[in-house]
Amino acid sequence: MILLSDRQKKILRELWNNPDGIQMNTLEDALKISRRTVYREFSELKLYLSEHGLKIENNAALYFLEGTAAAKTKLAAELNTQKGDTALTTKQRQAAIVCLLLLNHEPVKIFSLAVSLGVSEGTIQRDLKRVSKALSSYQIKLDAKKAVGIQVVGEEAQRRLILCGTLTNEINEYEFFEYLDANNHKQTQSFFLRLLPKDVLQRCVVALEEAQIASRARSDMQEVQLVLMIAISLIRMKKVVIKKYAAVDQEKIFQYRQRALEIFTKFSAQIKEKITTGEVDFIAVQLQGLDYHLGVSGWADNYDLQVSYNVKQLIQLISAEIHWNFGLDQDLFSRLVRHMTLLLHSDSARLPNARIEILNSVGQQYPELYNAVKKGLHEIFSKYSFSETEAQLILLYFANSYSSGQTRRQLRALIVCPNGIGTASILKGRLHKEIPAIAAIRIAKVSQLNELDPAEYDLILSTLDLPGFDWKYYIVSPLLLDDELERIKALISKYTVGRQHQLNVQKQNTGFAQGQQRLDEMFARLKASKELLSRIKVTQVAAAPELETVLELILEKIPTQIITDRVKVRHEMIARAELAPVGIPDTGIALVHTTDESVKRPFFSVYQLARPLEMLAMDQTPLEVVRVMLMVGPAPMSDFQNILMGLISSAIVMNSNNTHVFEEGTEEQIKDLIATQFMDQIDFKRKR
Repeated sequence: MILLSDRQKKILRELWNNPDGIQMNTLEDALKISRRTVYREFSELKLYLSEHGLKIENNAALYFLEGTAAAKTKLAAELNTQKGDTALTTKQRQAAIVCLLLLNHEPVKIFSLAVSLGVSEGTIQRDLKRVSKALSSYQIKLDAKKAVGIQVVGEEAQRRLILCGTLTNEINEYEFFEYLDANNHKQTQSFFLRLLPKDVLQRCVVALEEAQIASRARSDMQEVQLVLMIAISLIRMKKVVIKKYAAVDQEKIFQYRQRALEIFTKFSAQIKEKITTGEVDFIAVQLQGLDYHLGVSGWADNYDLQVSYNVKQLIQLISAEIHWNFGLDQDLFSRLVRHMTLLLHSDSARLPNARIEILNSVGQQYPELYNAVKKGLHEIFSKYSFSETEAQLILLYFANSYSSGQTRRQLRALIVCPNGIGTASILKGRLHKEIPAIAAIRIAKVSQLNELDPAEYDLILSTLDLPGFDWKYYIVSPLLLDDELERIKALISKYTVGRQHQLNVQKQNTGFAQGQQRLDEMFARLKASKELLSRIKVTQVAAAPELETVLELILEKIPTQIITDRVKVRHEMIARAELAPVGIPDTGIALVHTTDESVKRPFFSVYQLARPLEMLAMDQTPLEVVRVMLMVGPAPMSDFQNILMGLISSAIVMNSNNTHVFEEGTEEQIKDLIATQFMDQIDFKRKR
């Protein structure tokens, strides 16, 4: 919102009061200013009037407002609501300059700033020097062009964050809510509140209330901040949108992304047409950062084994339909499990069946994939009715995985071999034959390593130890024995289609900021992982005719330091198993799990039954269970404990090779498998 000076308001009132037109000399006399100043004010009013659907026209030396009657009426009302100039301190004035520059789409002239703030142009120029220096620390630059004005240059997301932060600091929470009260028709004296249109702020408040978000705020300031951020985004989106926003942790924002979409559906079609994935992610990150308690849940709260299995089936079905192996994308599986669990277990997570342009465009861009998703949802989740918007959002997960796989280059390998080209060629030939996914193989001598960029390779193999080499590599024999080849295949299976950046992280790029904190966190994660791993055993259990008796025998073997109330835990496990079968289809294993306050630490172990136990699998088929996987956790668990337990459960369900290890593997094989899963979650560079 552009604030008008008293002189500008007088000019507009003169034009309003003379609908047939007013002569220039009449304006000069009424305002006691020169003709040059009148023209200058006309120029400054051009942007303001254009936002109201109006403009100043000249016909036969008569100046008048051109526009609809409704636009003119709205202008008159706004002129009456804009109060006179409010005195600002130097600090407030500089904050006001920041807001005016960041909020405007077009360059702002120094003269306009001076008039709006009631100070001289020289004062504005001095303020701009301080403002420019402050903004530069946030990678925002002020670009000043003669006869054009001052314009902000920098990332749109950063621009909005600074604007929101500045407004939040200058606006009183009580005055904010009083101003937006529908029953309060008084006008605010706050310069900063008047910067954003009142009706836009009120629409944002209503949208957040309808999405059941505003009431979850932990403080008034948080609610004010979110309302301001939504309002700023709506205003800025009219001219510029955030096309891509890189969230620090994509996995943790998926449920917030859903709420962001729900918020956007509360606004007009004009806004919906502007929505991009970047806009959704930007608001999602704000929701996450403000900790709005949107029912975020992990394995400990409502992990649903049935949902995990169904998601696996959905991925397999869609992969078969469009001949693309989505099963290689472990991130896709993890995100879909969380998304579907939230969607199926929480009514508040339901999305309205409103047209959202970005989701609709994804459906148009990937029609074959969209049809496969709709077919898969109908077949796998037959008891749930998905709205078009919900189906399109699930499509977005698959589309992102698919497009990422297409844009990434195929795998490249580097072979370091000092034994001559003959040995290296044997290695190269066997890799090409056995692992077609590796499209390019480079052979290098040790002396050539300094000339190469290891970051260009997804896999580095060496026939000798490389002391001091700061990149992850794997030592193999010159003949590439069968067990070595299997190890490489297992590693390749973790890749989606292209490169996994986690495998090659350059040491010198990690920096040393928060080094001690990272080390402490790493140690804590290692300790938690090791403790959970150390308790894993394959234990024999006597024969029993039913699951409840089996669980009673199993729980007797677990120390009271782990579970203090075995009876309660057993009853909860039985209740879960009765609610939904826990057998893993086409195997001889069942995963029985629960969380409870009487569980003092996360626990997972394997129990070999002396006699098979008849149970139902998750697909409702009969199953003879020979091994029970028992998983329990405290309520609540830490985020990292949640991650560890989730890794174990997804390893059992998602990967058939892993499932075979849990079904028939030894204690050491199971622990090795789980340890490998854990290592991917720990910030630790290791070499083999």
